[in-house]
Amino acid sequence: MRLFIAMESEEIQEELAKLQEKLQINGRKIKKEQIHLTLKFIGEQKKVEEIRKVLRKIAFSPMELEVENLGTFPGRKGSLLYLKIKKSKELEQLYQRIEQGLFQKGIPRDQRKYLPHITLARNVYSYENQVPLPKRFLVDGYHLKESCFTENGVEYHRIESYD
Repeated sequence: MRLFIAMESEEIQEELAKLQEKLQINGRKIKKEQIHLTLKFIGEQKKVEEIRKVLRKIAFSPMELEVENLGTFPGRKGSLLYLKIKKSKELEQLYQRIEQGLFQKGIPRDQRKYLPHITLARNVYSYENQVPLPKRFLVDGYHLKESCFTENGVEYHRIESYD
């Protein structure tokens, strides 16, 4: 299974779907139901039950995600457009607890520095950047998710939630 850990909520998905429209993105927008903040990309993994046990032991308290700005990562076919999230103490601590717990089960740590963000679109060539951005979001949990490749593109399925 191709796994990742993410934060999401219908409120965030609704608000960011509206933002996508206001940005007038010339690119491929992320579907509303797939909008999320990745805490950790795990990748192909067979230790699903061990991962679930680790995540069940990690304490979580609702937290606010504060929006910093829009950003882009360059790509071969346009850029990836994202909403940068401020790295709060609570978010960083959660990320570190997940990293440590999974590392103890043999899952490698991320080699890149953690950059909390929510992807809004891929293959972006232009967008309207003078649009007011949301200030913050409340999240009350996180989820273990599976990423599946289908003929209609990538689909995400929730395996288990933690709050």
